[in-house]
Amino acid sequence: MFEKKFWFWAIQFCCWFLIAYTALTYSPLPPDDTNARLIFFLSYLFIGFMIGILYSYLLEGINPDDISTTQFLLYPLLGSSSIGITFTVIDYLFGGLGFPDSPLKVTILFIE
Repeated sequence: MFEKKFWFWAIQFCCWFLIAYTALTYSPLPPDDTNARLIFFLSYLFIGFMIGILYSYLLEGINPDDISTTQFLLYPLLGSSSIGITFTVIDYLFGGLGFPDSPLKVTILFIE
């Protein structure tokens, strides 16, 4: 049991670290603004971990044999959409971009 949890957390850390690093690499933050870049990176890492923990707790109580095809397709779609929206908000809050002025621009940015 311990080994299974170790691998779960090791993979969680590695994946969220890579996602945070990739987001930081493509962020418009100036390279010399170390504090802002650190906050941006740690925000991605922390929120990613929290989302991973929440998602794992939600999925623990679900028996795959008891859900319908619609639920089987809907749960991952809702999960990935919520992660995408969360990280889009982080990009705009900490990335120094400011929020777009219309809902249409937000939707277009989310889809990109």
